[in-house]
Amino acid sequence: MHGIQDEQLYLRWLQFGVFSPINRLHSSNSDFMGKEPWKRSWVTEQLATKFMRLRHQMIPYLYSANYRTHTQGEPICMPLYYRYNCPEAFEAKDEYIFGGQLLVSPITRPAHKKLNLAYADTWLPEGRWTDIFTGRIYKGDRWVRMHRDLDSIPVLAKEGTILPMYRNGESNDLSFAQPLEIHLWRGNGHFELYEDDGSTMEYQNGKFAITTFSLEENGRNLRLTITPPKDSHGLLPAQRQMYLKFRDVEEEEICVTVGTEPVIVELTDIRCRKNPPLEELQGRILTGVQGSNDRKSRRYGKRLPAYVLDALMELRALWQPEKE
Repeated sequence: MHGIQDEQLYLRWLQFGVFSPINRLHSSNSDFMGKEPWKRSWVTEQLATKFMRLRHQMIPYLYSANYRTHTQGEPICMPLYYRYNCPEAFEAKDEYIFGGQLLVSPITRPAHKKLNLAYADTWLPEGRWTDIFTGRIYKGDRWVRMHRDLDSIPVLAKEGTILPMYRNGESNDLSFAQPLEIHLWRGNGHFELYEDDGSTMEYQNGKFAITTFSLEENGRNLRLTITPPKDSHGLLPAQRQMYLKFRDVEEEEICVTVGTEPVIVELTDIRCRKNPPLEELQGRILTGVQGSNDRKSRRYGKRLPAYVLDALMELRALWQPEKE
């Protein structure tokens, strides 16, 4: 209200809001202060639409997180020091664990005008972390200055993460009939998907359903067990489709039908996804620098500007699968 018109700031606020307990765009009776995406430029509108639809797709994940807040007191936005007892967890003041599974590091700075990227200083705890947007895989136990275009902020899944989502983000459908999309990152993980009727207080009388997902990694093999509730109290359909997306494994999407019996999916001799070649990633950064291409060709063969070197430092933290 009564502030400034800045589409980049608008987009970063929206991206942060998507990974917050409550996300809503406040508007006002003013042509200048409305927050509707269609009042922005075409590019901003498209990106805002993408993130608002993502928010809807994340409702199964968010609803389950809210249930844990209700029953266990676990915050949806959890500071890192709640889970990691080390100095870095206290120093990472902008980061948080969102919904128990994802590490979020919002971008709060404008993009560098020549680099066309903005950054967030991000501490990664020990382990293997994958950015859910870029697919880049990082090795943890280090600080990483993560540079991002306008189309994403750093949101990372640790090995073994299980992320249930709606497959459809085009409508406001909340019915049990719509298929689910289960995003998985190899490792050992567990997730309980909580569901109720969404409109009454009957959950207090035990009328809810919990579907359990367990992921196990053993060498080059993965095993996912989906255990439906013993009694769904008539909430869940007799059968429903779930699309399994193993995000860091070179496999096709797998569709399974879940009824009343456990479903076991086994992947053997898996091929792990790798980061793109460093030369390719370096080339993207250098090519994206705004300015004279001839001047870049002459200058970059001798000495790189500090802001370019800063962006290239991120690549040092990428995971090298052949060294696992």
